[in-house]
Amino acid sequence: MQIKPGYALRDNDLQEAIIKAFPKDQYEVTSVYLEGRPTAEQPESSSEHIKYFDLTPGQMKGLRLVAMWKLYKFCRVNNFDVVYLNRFKPIHMMLILNRWLKIPKCIGIIHGLGDLQRPYRRKIFNRFIDASWKVVAVSNAVRDDLVGYRCGLNKDNTLVIPNAVDVKGLRDGLLPSDEARQELGLKSDSLVFGSIGRLVAVKGQKYLLEAFKRLVKKYPHIELVIIGDGKLEHEFATWVDNNGLRDSVHFPGFKENAYRYTSAFDCFVLPSLSEGMPLAIMEAMSASLPIVATNVGGNAEVLGESVETIPSKDVDALCEKLEGIIAASPEERQKVGATLFDRVMSDYDIHNYQARYRALAHD
Repeated sequence: MQIKPGYALRDNDLQEAIIKAFPKDQYEVTSVYLEGRPTAEQPESSSEHIKYFDLTPGQMKGLRLVAMWKLYKFCRVNNFDVVYLNRFKPIHMMLILNRWLKIPKCIGIIHGLGDLQRPYRRKIFNRFIDASWKVVAVSNAVRDDLVGYRCGLNKDNTLVIPNAVDVKGLRDGLLPSDEARQELGLKSDSLVFGSIGRLVAVKGQKYLLEAFKRLVKKYPHIELVIIGDGKLEHEFATWVDNNGLRDSVHFPGFKENAYRYTSAFDCFVLPSLSEGMPLAIMEAMSASLPIVATNVGGNAEVLGESVETIPSKDVDALCEKLEGIIAASPEERQKVGATLFDRVMSDYDIHNYQARYRALAHD
């Protein structure tokens, strides 16, 4: 069984990749969604069995007693051998429930830094984790963060399986470059810096905007596009207007399967203040793009030695890196992108990811 907090399916869905790691002629897999369900236009999971609990946001807060009772009854009837749990809320519930359920293998997957900052969360781990549990961190940085809390997680029960992407599927899904640029409102002959992410403070887009503002005065042929939505959307739009950048900075909003538009970019930029193991970087690598990124979380781990990351919030360093991309020839940018493509193929392709998750069910 695999449990997700809420329903959300997209291209390159890693939870679906785990499901597909278990052939139906050898395994019986159930997907559980605690909140939400697909609309008539949305796909369902590829699992053999699917359960929607239809819990409300209120039922998923606090002690989650209604949610835990429903999950307990479901597990007792189905007698699962292995359960994969995505993110803290399902992990919290199963840490408590497995005292009675006795499922032999519980595998929790944690994606972000700071997930155990709250004392209550550390207390739950310390009290309930036992030999039936393994915790997967999506990067070395996340694992070190988890183990550092000293709440029952250690080198024996906490391992790293990096996020991954279906490189071939991503490349097949890219829009033609001219079509992507047209849809995003970009000029055909501009040098385009692109970023994808929620418009929230932790993503660091305000530092990218400041760096771009400095550079566009010197290089009027450059453009910036940031795909995504969020609470800073109005603030950023106002800033762009106030600084006279409406013709060169674009916010097209949320785009379903936004990676398809990376074909419009000449360089991908990730100015985040915190990350776990960002899929956006791997998607950009799959599109053979040069990348500028901050040295937070798993960014440097994914990019390897061929890309020097920069401190977060450092506008000067960001300007220097972006200017280096501008000064490079198209052939030089293509060479860097090809190196990153080779790296994502060898180290972060989905097939190795699936094999490692399948092996966990038998360890």
